[in-house]
Amino acid sequence: SFYSILVTNGVQRVSLRACQTFPDNAALQAAALSCLADLTATIVQNKAVGEQGLEEGEEEEERGMEEVEDMGLDWMEDCCTALELHAADPAVQEAASWAIHNLLLHGVQVKPSDEERDG
Repeated sequence: SFYSILVTNGVQRVSLRACQTFPDNAALQAAALSCLADLTATIVQNKAVGEQGLEEGEEEEERGMEEVEDMGLDWMEDCCTALELHAADPAVQEAASWAIHNLLLHGVQVKPSDEERDG
């Protein structure tokens, strides 16, 4: 599928890097977070397929283990940052909300922030 091609070529890493590099750019935040929201299911599926192949004894070099491990879903904090920085921008609010929704929908564990752990 189209999303698989995007994930295989690392579009999610580029989108996340863009969010982190340009947090004040509302248009970029909306576009990148929408992209991440749309790719979440495909990343989860690809990761499951990769892990299944390794469990069945497939050689790491055949599957590309670094690719499987690199398919992280760690943009929850970036979504929250975008929600805070762009509270008045409906496009960013919607994109960040969908990205969070899809992370939670696909079972991503929410890690407490340093403030929550210390408090």
